[in-house]
Amino acid sequence: MRRLTLEVDATILVLVAGSACRTCRKSRLVSKGRAGATIVPNAFQPERVHADDAMRSEETIRSRFLSPPSKTLRVPRSGCSPMPGRYNRGGTAWSTSLTNAKGELMTRIAANSGMRHSRVTIALAASAAWALVGLPAVPDAAASNESNHARLTLQRSLLVDDKGYIFNTASFDQDKVVSAGDFQYVGYWNGDGRLTLARRNLLTNTIERLTFDDEISPRVDDGHRNIVLGISDGDGRLHLSYDHHVDQLRYRYSRADFLTNPPQHMSLDDFSPRTNMLEDPSMETGVTYPRFIPDRLGDLYFMYRRGSAGDGNELLHKYDAATGVWTRLGMVFSSEGVYPPWNDSTSRNAYVDYPMFDENNRLHVTWTYREGLDSGQAGNHDVHYAYSDDGGMTWLNNDGGAVADLSAGDPIAISDPGLVVAEAPTYSWLMNQTAMAIDPDGQPHVFQQRSTVVVEEVENRNYHDIHYWRTPDGSWHEEYIDDTTLRQPGLVRGDILFDDAGDLHVYFGNDFVGGFWAARATRASGWTDWHTYKISHVSPRGAGDGHKFDRYRLARDGFVTVPVALESAAGPQFALLEFEPRQEVPRQRVELSVAETSADAITLSWAHVLGAESFSLHRRDAAGGVFTLVADDIGLRSMMPRGGPGQWVPGFSAYADDTVEPGRTYDYRLVAHAGRKVIGSSNVVRAGAESAEVVTVGSR
Repeated sequence: MRRLTLEVDATILVLVAGSACRTCRKSRLVSKGRAGATIVPNAFQPERVHADDAMRSEETIRSRFLSPPSKTLRVPRSGCSPMPGRYNRGGTAWSTSLTNAKGELMTRIAANSGMRHSRVTIALAASAAWALVGLPAVPDAAASNESNHARLTLQRSLLVDDKGYIFNTASFDQDKVVSAGDFQYVGYWNGDGRLTLARRNLLTNTIERLTFDDEISPRVDDGHRNIVLGISDGDGRLHLSYDHHVDQLRYRYSRADFLTNPPQHMSLDDFSPRTNMLEDPSMETGVTYPRFIPDRLGDLYFMYRRGSAGDGNELLHKYDAATGVWTRLGMVFSSEGVYPPWNDSTSRNAYVDYPMFDENNRLHVTWTYREGLDSGQAGNHDVHYAYSDDGGMTWLNNDGGAVADLSAGDPIAISDPGLVVAEAPTYSWLMNQTAMAIDPDGQPHVFQQRSTVVVEEVENRNYHDIHYWRTPDGSWHEEYIDDTTLRQPGLVRGDILFDDAGDLHVYFGNDFVGGFWAARATRASGWTDWHTYKISHVSPRGAGDGHKFDRYRLARDGFVTVPVALESAAGPQFALLEFEPRQEVPRQRVELSVAETSADAITLSWAHVLGAESFSLHRRDAAGGVFTLVADDIGLRSMMPRGGPGQWVPGFSAYADDTVEPGRTYDYRLVAHAGRKVIGSSNVVRAGAESAEVVTVGSR
C-alpha cells in the first residue's frame, strides 16, 4: 500500500518523490559505453543548461509533479551510416520544492518510490497547494499529451577553433559534420583560410585538428565555398570536397579503414593529395554546391551543379568501395526548356534542398527553379518533387509517372509533367536550397521561406517560414509556421528533423534578434500545431546560415550537433552546439522589468527565455494579497520577432496591462511555459502610475 504524508506548516510546500534528479543527466547511456559522459575542462560552454535536484519555485508542481517524463531515443549500430534503433535513458524519479521569501516550511508531501496511489489524489493535493500561492489550479497532465513532447534543449557547446573564417556554415552543406565510431568529424576554414579537418572524441569531447595546404580561393567574402564530408561504409573512407563557386572540382579522400580503424592521431599521410574524381578532369569544371548522399545500403553518391545560377545542370555520381572508383551516372537536372512567366526564360538551374534516401532506399529530392542568369531570388519559383527507386538512374514524378532516365541521357526538365507540388510564382521570393527531412511514413517534409505577398519590390515582401509536406496518399500540404501578420523583411535558412516520436522540429541561427530559435509540431496533430521557442543565447555570426546538423549522430545517439561561426573580439571562431530532443525543459531564470508606466497602463518587459513557448502574467496589490492572472498565453508564434537584441517586442517580450487603476501600485510576476509545463518564474517588480521599482519580494 502506498503511503502519502501531508504535513502543514504555514509558509512553504515541498514535494518529493524518489531521489534521483532526471534533469541533470551528468552521464549518458550509450551502446558500448560510447557517450559524451563528461565535459572536459577545456570545452567551450557559454551556457550549459543544468537544473538543481531541488528547483525552488511553486511552478515546479506543474512541470514535474503531475507528469514525470520518460523518453526513448536511438542507439548505435555497427558501421558508419545512420540506422534507427532505440534505447531508454534514465529512470523516472523526480523531486521538486517550493519556498517563499523566508524559506520556511509550510507543507510537505512525501510520496515514496515503488508505492501505488491514485494520480487523482496527488493531483488534487498539488492543485490545492497551488491555490495557496494564489495561482490557478493546474489541469491534470493526463488530460493532455502536450507534456510528453520533446523540445530541442542545449546540452553543450564545444569550441573547435578560436580562429575561423567568416563563412563556415551554409544551407547547402551536405554534410558538414559526420560521426563514425567514437569520433565526430567536421570540415571548416581556419583563420588563415586553410582547409581544416577537426576530429572530436565523443568519449572525452577533446578536439584534434588537421590542417591541409589547400587555401580558400579567392580570399573574398564568398559564402559558396563550403566544405562537405562523405562516408563510404564499404571501405571506411572519409571523403572531402571543398572550395567551389563555378570552379574545378576539388576533392580528397582518406585511406581505407580510416573511420573503422581510426589512428590515434590524424596526419596528412592519412589522406590523398587533392585530386579529381573522374579520369578526365575536363569533365569536372564549373562546380558549385557539392553534396555527398549516403544511401541505406552503404553506398555513397555525389551530386553537384555544373554551370551557374540560372543556367546550370545537376550531375550525379556513385562510388564503388570495392575499387575506390567514382562513376558518373548522368545528368539529373537539365537547364533547358522554356518558362513563359519569366519573359519566356530559356535557362535555369534547380536549387535542390537536401536529397535523401528513406529507409526503403527510395531517393527523394525537392527543389525550386531559378530562371535566367540575373534574376536573383525574385526568379525562384514553385516547390517541385521527384523520387527514384533505383539509386537515381530513373525518376518518377509525384504521381509515379516517369520523368527521367539517366542511362538514356534524359534528365529531369522543366517541361516534364507533375513536378510542381506547391505553387509559388516568381516574385514570391521563395528561398532556394532550404531543408528536407523524411517522416516515419517515408514522406518528405520541406522547411522553406517565402513572402506571403507577391511583390516585385524586395523591401515590400513579408517573409515567413513555411512547411510543405507530402502524405502517403500523394497529396501535398502547406502551412506557415509563424504568425504571418507580423511583417518580416527577411529570414535565414535552417534545418529540419524528426525526433524519436515522429514529432517535427525546425531551427535556425538568428543574428537579427540573437541566438538559435526553433519550432516544433507533433505527429499527432498532423504536424500543424506549431510552437516556437528559443534554444540558445549563443548568436551565430551573421555571414553564414544553414547550420546543418550531424544526421549520423542524431540517428545513432539522439543528439543534434550543429556547426556555428561565432563572433569574438579577435575575429570569427568556429564551434559546435549540441542539442537533444528532450521532454524535460531545464528550469530558466526569467528577468522581468518595467518598460513604461502611465496612468492608464503599465508595460512589463522581459528577456527571451530558453524553451519558453508562452508566458503568463500575474498581479497583486502592493499592499498584499495573492497573485491573480492578468494574461495567459502571451507570446507570438515567431522565430524572428521584430526588434533586435535587448529590444522588447509587444506581445512577444512585453505586455501592457491596461486594467490598472490610477493611483494604485501593483506587484507583477511572470511565469514561463513550455506547453503545459512551467519552466520558470520571474522576480517580482512593483509599479504604479508614472513610477516603477524592482523589488525582491517573492521567489523565482
